[in-house]
Amino acid sequence: MATSIQARIGLELHARLKTVTKAFSPAVVSFAHFPNSLATSFDAAHPGTYPVLNHAAVRAALSTGIALNMNIADRLQFDRKHYFYYDLPLGYQITQERYPICTDGYIDIAIPTTLELASRQNQTDLRHSVTKRIRIARLQLEHDSAKSIHTANDATLVDLNRAGIGLLEIVTKPDFYNAVEAVAFVRELLSILKVLHVCDGSLSEGSLRVDANINIIDTQRNIKTPRVEVKNINGLRFLAKAIDHEIARHQENLLKGKALHSETRLFDPRTSTTVHMRMKEDNVEYRYMPDPDLPPVHISRSLIESCQQNIPFLPTQQASNVMTEYNLSMEQAKLLISIPGALKLFSDTMELLNDVRFSLNTATLIVTDILAHSKKVDSVPLNETIAPSTLADLIKVVEGNLISRRASKEILQRILEGDNRLVEDIVADLDLKQQSDVDVLQELASTLVAQHPKQRKKYLNGQLGVLGFFVGKMMAQTGGKANPQKAKHCVEEALKIYA
Repeated sequence: MATSIQARIGLELHARLKTVTKAFSPAVVSFAHFPNSLATSFDAAHPGTYPVLNHAAVRAALSTGIALNMNIADRLQFDRKHYFYYDLPLGYQITQERYPICTDGYIDIAIPTTLELASRQNQTDLRHSVTKRIRIARLQLEHDSAKSIHTANDATLVDLNRAGIGLLEIVTKPDFYNAVEAVAFVRELLSILKVLHVCDGSLSEGSLRVDANINIIDTQRNIKTPRVEVKNINGLRFLAKAIDHEIARHQENLLKGKALHSETRLFDPRTSTTVHMRMKEDNVEYRYMPDPDLPPVHISRSLIESCQQNIPFLPTQQASNVMTEYNLSMEQAKLLISIPGALKLFSDTMELLNDVRFSLNTATLIVTDILAHSKKVDSVPLNETIAPSTLADLIKVVEGNLISRRASKEILQRILEGDNRLVEDIVADLDLKQQSDVDVLQELASTLVAQHPKQRKKYLNGQLGVLGFFVGKMMAQTGGKANPQKAKHCVEEALKIYA
């Protein structure tokens, strides 16, 4: 993109609350029940029924606002947003258009300094990053609509189980310049909501839905394109693709002098493009009005302080503590925090090992092999997949050079699949003990160097990469059991004789 052209992106996020009951009725929140089995008369909009505000939903909104450094309103007031659709029995949504419960906040996010590095799908390496502050304009409490189910014969069915579930709408300022920044913000927000137990944060299941508002500005010509909204994006990868596509579409039309329109679009994951939904000029007039059935409620200072006291360490604070205590990178610390049960398994194992030098290997096994196994089975918390004592024993034999890291993965896989034997017994049974006897390795290295004069000559002529050839031969001769570091040292010693 030309340097004079800059994108401006703002996000609107809808987080589904993890409350036991709905926002304005006593119906239970669950997605495992028969359709329309979890709806009260109010959820179905029966005449003469009234909303009852869920106190837990208010506390969730306040806790989130505090965590996002927002100003808290002194009163709670709701509006009706009127529009017609099949999945909205009331004919209006209860929301907070005029008096949101929280305003003017921010969170700081880490942006990788190399955008190409960060653009990879699962890239979370923050060791080379800068901090950027993202302003949050408002946070408001509202409720979700019912679920529309479109059948093959063009019928539309409505499931009221979702109707009335509490939502937090979080609206940012247009502070993002590219998809990398937007994804970093959503990832950080997700981690905060999960730590607060406000939302489970599953984009694929609709627990968090993202709308992106995008336009671009040509600063040299003082021209900007109309704002386009891409609605209901349900994945970080899809969010990045939607933003990248819209930026490219706006830039192409701007450079060609083609007219763009303020419109609402949808992201098509099959083509990684956005498609037209409706023009902004076609939007209905919502006729906002104060909800007469929900009179304003004073938000007491004691309630705010109670919420403040119950906020745990937030992800960035936790990550900083883990980095300091265990000498890990920000990337590794955030991964441990974000995966259910990973941090507990890691800290319990490190307590048994009592040596910070083992922290990197321990963290790596947890967030790779153990996590991969957990995803294949029942996705249970990682601290329930393996005992810390067993993992500690495995780390000890690896760090003690008794087995190779490759062999450790084989042993770990057996343990995760149900092998309850001691680590040392599995090592003995599979004959995985690493060959670390220097005398044996030195004799083998000398023989191999003598048997391969061409490779020996190349090494002595400065082709140091040939060293890997000899080490590979040693690994093959020992069935992969040679200690790689000691094998390399022995080969170098054998080559010195011919220098």
